[in-house]
Amino acid sequence: MDILKDPKKQDLRLRYFVIVLTIILFFLLARSLFANGTSVYRENLIFGTTQRGTFSIDVFANGKIKPKSSNIIVSPESGIIAEVRSFSGASVKKGDTLLIIKNKKLNEKLVDSKLKLKKFLSTSKVTELGLDKLEANYKSQVNIAKYKVERAKYELTAKQKLVDMGNSAISLLDLKKTELTYKIANSEFESALKVLSAFKKKKKARLNELTLDLKGQKLELSRLKARVQSLNVKNRVNGIIQNLNFNVGERISAEQLIGKLVSNDNIHTVLKVSALDTHLISLGQHTKIEIGDKEYQGSVSRISPIVKGSTIDVTIEFKTMPTDLKINTFVNAYISVLTKQNVLTIPRPYNLIENTTNSLFVLNEAQQKLILRKIQLGYASKSRVEVIGGLKIGEQVVMSDTNSKLFAKTEIKVKS
Repeated sequence: MDILKDPKKQDLRLRYFVIVLTIILFFLLARSLFANGTSVYRENLIFGTTQRGTFSIDVFANGKIKPKSSNIIVSPESGIIAEVRSFSGASVKKGDTLLIIKNKKLNEKLVDSKLKLKKFLSTSKVTELGLDKLEANYKSQVNIAKYKVERAKYELTAKQKLVDMGNSAISLLDLKKTELTYKIANSEFESALKVLSAFKKKKKARLNELTLDLKGQKLELSRLKARVQSLNVKNRVNGIIQNLNFNVGERISAEQLIGKLVSNDNIHTVLKVSALDTHLISLGQHTKIEIGDKEYQGSVSRISPIVKGSTIDVTIEFKTMPTDLKINTFVNAYISVLTKQNVLTIPRPYNLIENTTNSLFVLNEAQQKLILRKIQLGYASKSRVEVIGGLKIGEQVVMSDTNSKLFAKTEIKVKS
């Protein structure tokens, strides 16, 4: 009794009572709060309705844009890189200048060739004028010889007529002398003609020689011009630069590899497909390729027989070749592997794991509740998933992420 009456003991008992009462009140408050958290507003949820119909199964995979083959770019001349006008990954058009090579000796050769041709043209003109002058001189000699022949012939004809008429003023000796003069003049004329003919042949040969020399020098000049122009290394096809191996100031040799280029019509997509889906893939299957907000169509053209880690390489050819894609661009793709008829499906839920049993909330309209139900799912497409068991046609399933609100709950009330 003394102990009960002890003030210290009474104070200790009071403290114990307060602590126990506080714990009970906190537990009741927490229970109340937790119970209130098991209801959600319908407007905050996204529902998907089960439907029955045709269902296309897609195999999803990531991949990259790859070249089928590359066009090599080689240096046409040796020299020093003076300017680089492109870069790896750049889209280029036919005729674009990729880089400029500086070759001082080649430019000097071009200047010398131009001067040599100019000098040759001047010398050839002088030679032609000299040949024309000689030909004119030989023609003049022919004309003089011809005149002498004609005069001697006229004189001989006149004297012959006088002799025939019995004119004693012309003796036979004088007639013979005139005949001899005519023969000499005719011989000189023929000789002059032969000399002129021989000179014309010689002139023609010399002119042909000059023409050939001129063609040779012009060809050499043209070749040097082409070589100098080739120092501006130009692109031959529309495409994408894979790589350029040189920088400004570096020395390069003739026929040395500058880089590689992929033409726009020479690319395809290589996907990394899960080895578990290999049995679903076959040649020719339609494929939808997504790159950013753009979509392209293609088809399966090759399936690698080699498994690399847990994937296989599947090659997709574009149906319409794009012209704006770069090598090694990442892509998402959906390969349509199978179409089923009369299949029950739902929209693809948040954080779906296909070909497994998933726990999803199903709306019970009568009770205005969400009830957690195990649903067996099959293959999935981009937007829908096959339902193998656990749902009936017309039932509504929660598509939005409710994990944070429904943690560790199997039922929840739905408020309007």
